[in-house]
Amino acid sequence: MAKNRSSSLKTASRRRTRPETSVQVRERHLVSERFEESTTQTLQAQDALLERMEKRLDAKVLNGGFDDLMTKVVKIELIQEQFKSTQDKNQVKTDEKLDSIHNAIYEPDSGLYAKVKSNAESMAALRKIFKGFVALVASGLVGGAGKLLYDYIASHI
Repeated sequence: MAKNRSSSLKTASRRRTRPETSVQVRERHLVSERFEESTTQTLQAQDALLERMEKRLDAKVLNGGFDDLMTKVVKIELIQEQFKSTQDKNQVKTDEKLDSIHNAIYEPDSGLYAKVKSNAESMAALRKIFKGFVALVASGLVGGAGKLLYDYIASHI
């Protein structure tokens, strides 16, 4: 494609047989100056726009509020992670305590229910002994009262 352009330029320059006049040279010079001026103005406008964009990009958003917000969010996330880890540790401790309480209550040999059951059995045995003792005392009182009544009737007294 570059060869086609160069060959077309050579043929175009061969076609020009008349020399350029000074007016044509001036016009071409003015056109190139205008082109350079417009190009320079465009480039300056682009540079100014880029500088404004760079200033805006470098400027703190919301007077640094966005940066503060991001640091606060990071701090909150760290605290949340620490809370989760301590919560997990506390959960393990709580589970261990619940297990020990469960063992203390439901252990078949030394648990609370086993002790209450043995105490209930002891109370039942004591109740039987107490009933026997009461019966013995009552029979003794009845026997003593009977003897006293017999002695009174028989005039021994």
